[in-house]
Amino acid sequence: MPAGDTCGGGAGRARDCPPQCATAAEYDAAVESLLTTGTILDPRMIYWDVRISAHHPTLEIRIADVPATVEETVTLATLVYALVAQATASIERGEPTPSVDQELLRAACWRAARDGLAGRGVDLGSGQLVPAVDLIWRLLAQVRPILEELDVYRSVHDTLSGTLDRGNGAIRQRRILESGGSFTDVVADAARRTVEGYGPDLRPS
Repeated sequence: MPAGDTCGGGAGRARDCPPQCATAAEYDAAVESLLTTGTILDPRMIYWDVRISAHHPTLEIRIADVPATVEETVTLATLVYALVAQATASIERGEPTPSVDQELLRAACWRAARDGLAGRGVDLGSGQLVPAVDLIWRLLAQVRPILEELDVYRSVHDTLSGTLDRGNGAIRQRRILESGGSFTDVVADAARRTVEGYGPDLRPS
């Protein structure tokens, strides 16, 4: 779980960036320390952006907001799967886990929430601001081998291209308001896009 603080140093916080844990035992110990100190009442109160599920053998990626369309949701889930698969393969090869400064990671999260796709994001390697679009394409290139193994690279690429061309949910909502639309128009557009990809029976009239 690459992050900044070690499991001991970051264990006092139950939200935002998770501590970096070298083993599952270290992760469990970090959660146990939060329980022992009364910081949380049960493991479900761990609100790290990435956490191990308390009920399933999976990772929960909690940082993203809800995508606006089914297509975008599937693409996000596929990218997360590819990242986890790539990280797992790296661990199995015995490669060292990359370490990222915790404050830089928080700054990157803040910048992504502030600017979104239309602005700039933080390059965690250099610490410099770069166009968010460049970071997205760099991510796609990084996980391309996994996506090609799954035979989904082209669909993920095309969905990302379309989303960047027309804007994601936040961009589209602002466009409606900037063009003179009302909040009712924003909600109606969001409802329509939510059921895109479903059958006609689920589409609002």
